[in-house]
Amino acid sequence: MRRLFRFSLWGFASLQLYRSAITAIARRMGSKPERDYSFDADFLWFEGGGEPLFLSRPSSDTTLIFIEGFRVMNPVGMHEEWLREFSDHHNINVAAPIIGLQSLPYDQRNREWFFQQDLRSAVQLYDAIHASVPEGHKIVVVGASGGALAAIAIAARREPALTILVAPPPPDPAFPRNVKPSVATAGRWFYRHMDLAATLFPFTVVRLFRTRPGQIPKKAGKGADNIVRGVETNVGQLAEMQRALRWSGATLQRLKSRNIMLLWGSEDETVEPEALRVLAQSLTAANNTIQAVEVPGVGHRVLLGDDGAPARRSILDALARL
Repeated sequence: MRRLFRFSLWGFASLQLYRSAITAIARRMGSKPERDYSFDADFLWFEGGGEPLFLSRPSSDTTLIFIEGFRVMNPVGMHEEWLREFSDHHNINVAAPIIGLQSLPYDQRNREWFFQQDLRSAVQLYDAIHASVPEGHKIVVVGASGGALAAIAIAARREPALTILVAPPPPDPAFPRNVKPSVATAGRWFYRHMDLAATLFPFTVVRLFRTRPGQIPKKAGKGADNIVRGVETNVGQLAEMQRALRWSGATLQRLKSRNIMLLWGSEDETVEPEALRVLAQSLTAANNTIQAVEVPGVGHRVLLGDDGAPARRSILDALARL
């Protein structure tokens, strides 16, 4: 028994030493892409498009809440051009907050995270706007990629005039079409054992690369060049995202009599288009009013740049029908 105790103690100490070592290595690697970045001294907003945006038009009867995806460095900056166009040329109020892990330096971005933090921030913003606008004012919620989770929470607990889910991650994500079968098989095991993996690999893996043609849509707008300075895989946060996707799947099944628009690109390699077609069918069967728009020839960043013009026009058309 004493030998077993010593062995267990040695194993525990070795595991903690291992975790500390690989975490230190990952932190050193993770800081490399940010050497040229600057952050606000007080709020730690990334100063390359990571500040919130609020645009008010006194004569407007519509407010658009826009929420980008999970852990994005410049969630508002890369969309600022078209958000300002919506406000200036189409008389739409815009509220684009920074929530959760968005727009933060490496250490803060890789802290412990719970997806309910994002949901609470988004619902409070909706309630604040709803309390300040006159009766009949239309509030539209747009959630892009991981930001769709917050939009789903608002749709479930409140009644926005329209909820727009842009390339939302499905509850049980399929592997993108560009992933090799052997990698997909390993990834499925990893997905099913995420909590174990988070224990063994409690750090952020960072892969640096040069931007490849097609990753950023042409003329993508202010701040878009900062989208892919590196790719991070924080295993602990992926485990929490897995729980978030299960929550979103259960919540989507409960939605009834909601006005929802699903918008995605036919060439999306992050979210499988077929999964979104199935989602549109299931939401329609649950007595929701569904507009499903698949934009041909466009990838995951379906709203950005010249390539995003058809998707943005679809949103404006949907707003005009409210």
